[in-house]
Amino acid sequence: MVLGNKAGDVSKATDIVRNYLQKQSGDLGLVMFRIEKVSPNKEEGLWYVDCSLFTNLGATTRTYYHAKVNIKTGNIEEVIKSDKQS
Repeated sequence: MVLGNKAGDVSKATDIVRNYLQKQSGDLGLVMFRIEKVSPNKEEGLWYVDCSLFTNLGATTRTYYHAKVNIKTGNIEEVIKSDKQS
């Protein structure tokens, strides 16, 4: 459970990643989008978001993403795509 202001930060970080992935693959690309883990970086305002999704309606395996997000600027600093959960 995340308490206090961090809950809002987690929400911002996950929204930024979801919007980024939606722009990359469209609405159907977010089929079964799932947040796996969200954790703060040592630097204030930076968060790591691990998520997964099926990249299309016929996909049988999830694609995993590890993103470094700056919630102050709304930017994705880094995205790593993988076929396995990290």
